[in-house]
Amino acid sequence: MMKIAGVIAACRPEQPGFGKKTEPLLHPKLKGFRRVLHTQPDGVMEMPLFAENLAWLGKHNLTFDLCVLPRQLSAGARLVRAVPNLQFVLDHCGIPNIKGGELDPWRERIRELASFPNLACKISGVVAYSDPARVDAASIRPFVEHCIECFGWDRVLFGGDWPVCNLTSSIGDWVRIAREIVGSESIERQEKLFSRNAERIYRLSTK
Repeated sequence: MMKIAGVIAACRPEQPGFGKKTEPLLHPKLKGFRRVLHTQPDGVMEMPLFAENLAWLGKHNLTFDLCVLPRQLSAGARLVRAVPNLQFVLDHCGIPNIKGGELDPWRERIRELASFPNLACKISGVVAYSDPARVDAASIRPFVEHCIECFGWDRVLFGGDWPVCNLTSSIGDWVRIAREIVGSESIERQEKLFSRNAERIYRLSTK
């Protein structure tokens, strides 16, 4: 039987009364919230109310998953800077254009984001943004390795991104590709990526 260790719920920090609406949802299994911002106007996350409401999450020891497009990464950096008491997690490596092989300017923006100690990077979603005809370690490696280089082994965590990964591949293939990319690293580093960092950042019980 599958055991749910924690939940990251959807939220709307741009709405007034966010704290009052959210407080009844507080539960030991609730570890944080997430807002898919790449489907919203770019200015949403730059609303003062957005940062104010995220600060409320920090007071309750919750996390916030930041899901943004490459063009939104600079705005994301300003948001992370504005809420230093909150643990952020950048989803999907910042959604780089792996299919097009576009490392820049994504690469520099990731480096900027990594300078904030309250931000971790989720190594996830990358197969969904790959060319369906070429979902392999060679095309994905430069993007994954850059995120690991910038954030370090204590601030990266693996995400399966199921079922979205099925758009181009499968969860099994994604796990295989990820293991191939980091296969030459120490067991300690691999354990940090695939389990330990997520357990720490999301405060998950392993018992």
